[in-house]
Amino acid sequence: METQQEANRQELQLQIEEWISDILFFAQDLSFTKHLLDHFYEELIRYENLDEIREEIQRFEDLRYSCGKLLDRTRTHLQHFDSTPDIPNLGASSELMKTQEILKEKFNRFMGEFKAVKSDIFGMIGTVLEHQKVLRNSLRSA
Repeated sequence: METQQEANRQELQLQIEEWISDILFFAQDLSFTKHLLDHFYEELIRYENLDEIREEIQRFEDLRYSCGKLLDRTRTHLQHFDSTPDIPNLGASSELMKTQEILKEKFNRFMGEFKAVKSDIFGMIGTVLEHQKVLRNSLRSA
């Protein structure tokens, strides 16, 4: 029969594995967004403020770096968690639980920044697409 401690441990491990899965998804999404930025860069500098573009690209690059660091830290935490199966106390004061809480905060901050940066970048790309649409429509009617 499974003890409460074993159930808690499995729940924590599942949470860590879900974070890793989510971070990998975000990394793929960032890779796709990078491709879009590369594809539309010349049009972006034509229609958007260059300083704003630089700022958004810097935020984006910082986010990509944060994603990689968060993934590394979360994987390390999972390895440490897996390598210490016989910890008698997984209470709030344990080192593993402290790390778990820190990673949870970092993950939540990352998600907020991810949403904000992605929204800003897609807003800029949307402007480019609107300009291209107007240009195509004007060429068709000419």
